[in-house]
Amino acid sequence: MPFPLTPSNYDEVVSALTGNGELCTTLSPTGYHVAPDCRTDMAHATQFFVMAGRRRGGPDHPLINYGTISRSLSVDGESRAPKGWRQEIDWASGAVVTEWEYAGLEERTRSFVSLADNAFLADTVLANSGEIAFDIEFRLTYRFGEPEADLKMTERDGGAALDWRVEDQTGEIRFGAALPLDLGKLAHERFPDGAAATLSVRLEPGEAAAITVLLHFSDRINFEFPLTVVDADLVAERHEKAWAEFWSQSEVVTGVAAVDAFRISSLYTIRCQATPWSIPPTLSHPYWDGGAFHDEMYPFFGLLSSNYPGLAERIPYFRLTTLPQAQERARSRGALYPWSSTEQGEERDPNGPWLTERFHLGQFAVCIHALWLYERNPLQHEDLYPVLRELARYFEMNVLERETGGQWSVFSGQESAVGGRLRTRACVDFDESAGQVTNGPFTESAAIVSLEYAAETADALGRDRLRAERWRECAKELRANLLADGETYTMPDGKPLHYSVLGPIFPFRIDVDSARARASAVKLHEVLRSTRGWKPGFSDVFNGSNWMWAGAHLGIVHAMQENADLAWDAVRNAAASAGPFLSPNEHITAEDEIRVPWFTTGCGAWLYALNCLFVQVDEHGTRLLPAIPDTIPSARFRNLRAHGGVLISGEFNNGELVKLSARAPRGLSWEFRIPKRYAELIANDFGSGESGWIRAAIELQADVETSLLAAGYPSPPAPLPLVMGEGSFGEGCDFRPVKPPPY
Repeated sequence: MPFPLTPSNYDEVVSALTGNGELCTTLSPTGYHVAPDCRTDMAHATQFFVMAGRRRGGPDHPLINYGTISRSLSVDGESRAPKGWRQEIDWASGAVVTEWEYAGLEERTRSFVSLADNAFLADTVLANSGEIAFDIEFRLTYRFGEPEADLKMTERDGGAALDWRVEDQTGEIRFGAALPLDLGKLAHERFPDGAAATLSVRLEPGEAAAITVLLHFSDRINFEFPLTVVDADLVAERHEKAWAEFWSQSEVVTGVAAVDAFRISSLYTIRCQATPWSIPPTLSHPYWDGGAFHDEMYPFFGLLSSNYPGLAERIPYFRLTTLPQAQERARSRGALYPWSSTEQGEERDPNGPWLTERFHLGQFAVCIHALWLYERNPLQHEDLYPVLRELARYFEMNVLERETGGQWSVFSGQESAVGGRLRTRACVDFDESAGQVTNGPFTESAAIVSLEYAAETADALGRDRLRAERWRECAKELRANLLADGETYTMPDGKPLHYSVLGPIFPFRIDVDSARARASAVKLHEVLRSTRGWKPGFSDVFNGSNWMWAGAHLGIVHAMQENADLAWDAVRNAAASAGPFLSPNEHITAEDEIRVPWFTTGCGAWLYALNCLFVQVDEHGTRLLPAIPDTIPSARFRNLRAHGGVLISGEFNNGELVKLSARAPRGLSWEFRIPKRYAELIANDFGSGESGWIRAAIELQADVETSLLAAGYPSPPAPLPLVMGEGSFGEGCDFRPVKPPPY
C-alpha cells in the first residue's frame, strides 16, 4: 500500500477516493467524512456520497448530495489530539485503511464503497495499548445532505431506514451498526434527516473494541434488495471478489516501482468513477458533478488497451443512447452533443466560449472507430453507425465553410462537394485560452476523421452511398489545410503554440509518420517541458503548470512513432506529477497546488501511453513491441488487448525477449507486425511490411495461449513480483508530495 497520506503531506485538496462508478465519495483522514459544519478546506468539499445519474434540476443539473457519515471520539469525556495518523489506499482490495495513534490508544479503520453493491462499509477497532483503562465513546453519525428533501425516518429490520424524495428522484437508505467483538454497549438514535450509533466501552490495557457500520443505497434507477449490518461479511466478500476479478484482467510491470504503482492507482481511479453511462473526469462535486466530456476518450483508450472492453464500450454506447437529444440540439442537421453532458444528454456546463468547441464530436467518432479496430465486432459496428453518420452530417452542414467568390459561408451539405476552398469555421479549439480560431488543428482533424470514418463504415454496411462519397471528398480537401511553420505543425491565426498541433498524430491519426509529424513531436517534447512534466502550451495561463494529460499525450505520440526513449521519458515524468496516494490530477499550478484530484482524463491517457510501448492497434492490425526503451530491460506485460480481441503477453529478461504469446477468444488466423530487430525470434515471418517492420501470422485456437516465438526458443525465467511499495520514477525523477501544511 504505497504513498500514504500523513500530516506531512496533507495538502488540503486530496482526500481518499472510494467508489464503484455509481456510488462514490472521498473520505477524510479518519476513514469517514468531515461533518458538514466542520469543513475548512477543499479536501472536505468532496466528502459526501453522490450517485451517478441522480441529479437535481436547474441549469447545472447538480448531483444529489446523499449525505455524510462522520465520526467523533471521546476518551474519558474529552476529545484527544492524535500523536500522529496515516492513511493508505489498499488498491488490491479497494479499501481505505486509516490508523490514528493517541497516548495509549490506537484507532484503526478500514472503509470502502463496495464494488459489488451500492453500499458503504466501515470497521473501526479501538485498542488500548497503554497501561491504564480508558472510558471510550465512539460515535458515528449519518445525515442526508439535501436540506429541501422530503424525508421519512423509520426503524426497519433492526436498523434505521430513510425514505427520501428529491424532486423526481426517490429511494431508500439503510443505516445499521454492530459490535463484532461483543465488547461495550451500542446505542442507536434516529433523526428526521439521519441516524447515529454510539459505542460506549471501558477499555482495560490490552483490550480492543470494534464497531461495524453499513449504509446501503437503493432507488428506482437501481433497486437493490435491502442490505443491513448483518450482511456486512457478505458485502465485504463480494467487494473483495469484484476487485480481485478487476485486477486479474491485465498487468504491466516495468521494474520502476513508482511507475508500476501509478498504473494501479490510475486503474483504481477510473474504476471507482466509471459510471454505468460513461466516464466523467471525476464523479464528484465540485469538480463538474460527474458530467460526461470529450475527456471520456482518454480513459476509453486506457481501459480498452488494458483489456477492459466491457467498461470501455460504455462510452460509445452512451453516445448512441443520447443520440436523439444530440440530433434535437442540432435541429436535425447532424448531432451536436453537449460539452458537458448529463446521463440524459442535457448540457450542464455554464455559459462560456467552450460551448463553441466542436472537436469533441470527432473524439466520439474516434472512440467508435477504435472499438471497431480492437474488437472487429460487426454487431457493434452496425449499432454505432448512426452516431458516426450524424457526427459526419454535423461537421458537413455546420462546421465546414466553402469559399465562393471570395466569400466564406457554411457548407450546407446540399450543394456539390466540389468548389472553392474548404475550411473549418472559427470556433474555440483545444486551447480555450486562445479564443476562437479558423482551421484549429483539433477541430480540423476531428472533422476529417468524422467524415472518413462515417464513409468507411457506410461502405462496409452498404449505407448512404451518395453521402459517403461526399464525406470522402470533403475530408480529402481538409487534409490539405493543416498549417505548418517550416518543418513542424503550428497554430493558425497567430495563436500561441499548443500541443493540439499533435492532434493529427493522436487521437486523429491522419499524419503519424511524416517527417513533419515527427519533428513536431520532438519539438513540443522539448519546448513544453515544465517543472514536473509538461504544460499544454504557451498561453500565459499555462506558465509553470504541469498537466498530466499533456505528458501522457506526448508519450502516446512518441510510442506511435517508435521513439522509445522519448515515449518512456514522457510516461515516467508525467506520472511524477501525481499527488498524495499517488493520485492522478488535472494539473499542478505554478504555485505547486493540485487542481482536480482523481482526474480520470490524465491517468486514462497515461495508461494508454504506457500500453502503447508494448502493443498498439491501428487500421492495419496490431503492432507488437513498437517502443520498448532500453531503460526497462526486464519489463513484462500480460493480457494487453490487440485487434480481434486477442490478448498479448510478453517478458524481457535483461534486455532479451524471453516470452511473447497470444490468446484469442475464438479460433482464428491472426496476423501482426513486429520490429525487424525481433525477426529471428518470431515464428511464421512472411516478409517485410512498413519500413523497419516484419509481418507474421499464426493460427490461434480458442482460449489457448500460443507462443509467437520460434520453436526451441528458451522459456522465460520465473516472473518477478509486482512490488506495490515505495519507489521513484527513475533517475532524476523522484516522487515528492505536493505542499506539506499540517492537517
